Amino acid sequence: MKETIRFIHSADLHLDRPFVGLSKLGHKQVEKMKHSAFLALNRLVELAITKKVHFVVIVGDIFDQASTTIFAEVKFKQALEKLNQHSIHVYLSFGNHDYHQTGEMTFDYLEHVHVFNQQQISSFTYRNSSGTTVQLQGFSYETRHVTDDLSRGFSIDHTCDYQVGMLHGSVGASTEHETYAPFQLDWLKSLGFDYFALGHIHKRQVLSDNPPVVYSGNIQGGSKKETGEKGCFLVELTETGTVFTFHSLQSVCFETLEIDGASIYTVDDLIHTLRECLEKQDAESMLAIEIYHPTDTLISLYHAQGFNDVLQLLNEENDDQSYFIDLVVKQPPVTLHKHDPFFQTLTHQFKEASDVSYVDELFQHQRARRFLDALTKDELASASDEAFHYLYYQLIGGNVHED
Repeated sequence: MKETIRFIHSADLHLDRPFVGLSKLGHKQVEKMKHSAFLALNRLVELAITKKVHFVVIVGDIFDQASTTIFAEVKFKQALEKLNQHSIHVYLSFGNHDYHQTGEMTFDYLEHVHVFNQQQISSFTYRNSSGTTVQLQGFSYETRHVTDDLSRGFSIDHTCDYQVGMLHGSVGASTEHETYAPFQLDWLKSLGFDYFALGHIHKRQVLSDNPPVVYSGNIQGGSKKETGEKGCFLVELTETGTVFTFHSLQSVCFETLEIDGASIYTVDDLIHTLRECLEKQDAESMLAIEIYHPTDTLISLYHAQGFNDVLQLLNEENDDQSYFIDLVVKQPPVTLHKHDPFFQTLTHQFKEASDVSYVDELFQHQRARRFLDALTKDELASASDEAFHYLYYQLIGGNVHED
């Protein structure tokens, strides 16, 4: 009779990640963000100990960069040492961010740490004190861009009681992340594994319940794009099936709030509204505010870069747990004077200038990309729309109205 096996599925720790978009925060608040991923890692370790798990899996991108800092490496090894002291095994792989660590970073002195150290499927077998076995299969990246479907190397071992797969990659084509180690969901489901632990996508997703094929997401949000709770899954492999539950680990939560600006006519109105937003937060948060139905006053203040001053003032006076990182107005689609030759020409030239392929070089720059998050199609469209509103405002000196 095989016993229940309990483990934690985590991925995308991104230790030492440089946080972007925090210019409106003070030094103390920025330092808190820099250490947030390490605090989340500590919580992961404590959860593993408290829940008495048999092992922990970490599916790629432990570090944010190919060459990590000494601080991040030491902190991670300290976490592994603590798990090792409690006889909790760790199975880990490296992804597209920390591929350079494959074959370079060693953990030989830690008896219970097992590393997938090659860019092809390999396996480890976990055996508990009663003889129940789990085969774990996975791979690490040896280069940044892995375009082959390495999932074809997975195969079931019928001599083991349970089967767990670890895969850092993309299902199909992703609009939020670059496509690496692409795989087909139907193929993974056909293999007969008890659980597939996925990494690479920072948003928590359950691709399949039966059998479970699951992205745990990252353990700590890194920008205003990564909102909500972040953490890991506690997984139980039983004779009757697999059960998995989410546990939050983040020390700081990114949130986006929408407010109605129709009744905000002065700076005092705006400050009062934002203070109310802070009072409603019951957890440590980084808040991005989107204002809909803005008044002319708000639009003028926005285009004059006045929002930056407002946020800095509020963050300086606030000693609570929540802070503002962004404030934007959401304006209605532009409807120009349709029959005016000037605006027809302006629209045409702006559409031509909206090709942002020239910024690709910046995002691919070895140093610059460390501080840049890739933009999605929706974000590019939003930036283009915002730029058009700004251009129109500067030319006309007012809001956009239909002719």
